[in-house]
Order: sequence, then C-alpha cells, then structure tokens
Amino acid sequence: MIRFRFACWILVGIAVAASLTACSRGSQTGLDLGSKTNAALAVTSDQFQDGQSIPAKYTANGGNLSPSIGWSAPPADTKSIAVTVIDSDANGFVHWVVYNIAPDVKRLPSGLPQTDWLNILGKAFQGKNSRNGTGYFGPQPPPGKPHHYHFHVYAIDSVLNLNAGVSRADLEKAMSGHVIAQGELVGTFEGH
Repeated sequence: MIRFRFACWILVGIAVAASLTACSRGSQTGLDLGSKTNAALAVTSDQFQDGQSIPAKYTANGGNLSPSIGWSAPPADTKSIAVTVIDSDANGFVHWVVYNIAPDVKRLPSGLPQTDWLNILGKAFQGKNSRNGTGYFGPQPPPGKPHHYHFHVYAIDSVLNLNAGVSRADLEKAMSGHVIAQGELVGTFEGH
C-alpha cells in the first residue's frame, strides 16, 4: 500500500512538472523569450477591444490597413519595443513584425506604410509576414469559425542588431533573454 501511494505521488509530481514546463514555453502566440521580469504591458487599440472583432477595414478583405496599437509605459530600462501579430488558428501565421521602436513611443498609428523602415518611429524596422511581404498583412481566414489574432508587444533592454525584413523567428531569437515586459491584445475575425 505504501509503495502504491508513493508511486501515485511520483506520477502526480511528474504530471505537474510537465504542465509547468509546457506553460513556461509559452504558446505560438506570445512566447516568454526568457523574460527578465514579470512586468506586464497593457495593450490597446482604437479600432477594437480585447476579444472583439477587428473591423473589416483592417483586414485583407477590406482596406488592409494596420490598426493602431498602443501600450502602457514600459520599464525605465527599456531600450526598444517590438510588436508581432500572429494568427493562433492558422499554425502561427505571421501578420506583422515591427522592431526597434523607440522606447518613448507608446502607440503605432493606424495605416502604417508597408516599408522596411518606419521613419516616424525613429529607427523602427518592419519584418516579413507569412506572405513574404513587408509590414502588416491583415486577417484573411477561410470561411468558418473566427480566427484569433494576437497583437503582442515586447519591451526589450537593448536595441536589436537586426536589419530590416527579418522573420518572426529571427526576431524572437534576437529578443531571447532581453524581454523585460510584455503584453497582448487579441482580436478576432471570421472569414466569409
């Protein structure tokens, strides 16, 4: 009986450890990237609320304009900001990659150009989306259930040594161990 209880406790311990390991890895939408702190950023948009539908104007089915994305003040030692937009219902389809945003910038205005360099944001660059284009590519899911779009904002303790046009994977590799705060806003859109 004692051996049986001991074996049960070991199995429970293994299950708990496995679940904690899975949680610490993050999801395909907002990876932890070795955060140095638990600080959170509040992320907002003028066009939609968290968990609500993204207006068609900001999708590939409409005007394909990037929505405005704002965030709360990052920690004082922030040197740059990065933003990614990922569709968690389409195997992590990348809709937007922006990085090296100046730390005093608290908002991306809507309708940003699809250029490598965003001169209105200091030395900010845009990376490649999953359509192999530069800048924002709006939601365009197939008909069916709504897809979820994760607008993730990262405060970073350095300016990243990256050229324009990098992939999400390259950005995450460069940010790993340098994220000091993060937050996300989730919008939805249903294809027709």
